[in-house]
Amino acid sequence: MRQRKPKNLDDRLTALSHLLADEPLSRAGRWRALFSERAGGLENAEGRSLFLEIGTGKGGFLTEMARAAPDSLFLGVEGRDGVM
Repeated sequence: MRQRKPKNLDDRLTALSHLLADEPLSRAGRWRALFSERAGGLENAEGRSLFLEIGTGKGGFLTEMARAAPDSLFLGVEGRDGVM
């Protein structure tokens, strides 16, 4: 089954552009520092556990995991723009 392009996808992605990595490979090994920068000075990001979910879909699982472990860092990767 083919996925349809969601309405206003470009506008929605623009609104969330601050959360999207244009060059993810350039950030390799620096994700905790990125969390500190994006969260407005998240303290002790270097000492926190970092979890990666590949294929986040709508983000439900990742969101629940973040709620369950607020002292950890969660990074989601999705390959399809329309799914995000």
